[in-house]
Amino acid sequence: MTTKRIVLTLAVAASMLPAFASAANVYVRPGATGANNGSDWANAYTALPSTLVRGNVYYIAAGSYAGRTFSTAASGTTPVTIKKATVADHGTSTGWSDAYGTGQASFTGGISFTTPYWVFDG
Repeated sequence: MTTKRIVLTLAVAASMLPAFASAANVYVRPGATGANNGSDWANAYTALPSTLVRGNVYYIAAGSYAGRTFSTAASGTTPVTIKKATVADHGTSTGWSDAYGTGQASFTGGISFTTPYWVFDG
């Protein structure tokens, strides 16, 4: 009986790994000039990508962003997190400048949500 419990526990834990493994930090900064792939501050997206991934944290630098409707389909209760980068909390330091974290980030034209489970932090 104990062996069955261990196997069951391991199976449940293993089934949860893909959800955690896919979560990533993504970086967004108006005026970024790198590869525009969001992998770090040097290669930040210049705007939030059109498709957002649940479980990811999107760090946004100070600056102005276009208004948008957030509509990424729900996946259980997994949120998409949009987080204002700060000097103290900005994910990777690759390509980081403290200037990205000291000003405001704003969305011109407003924002709206058509799906649940969004976290705006900052």
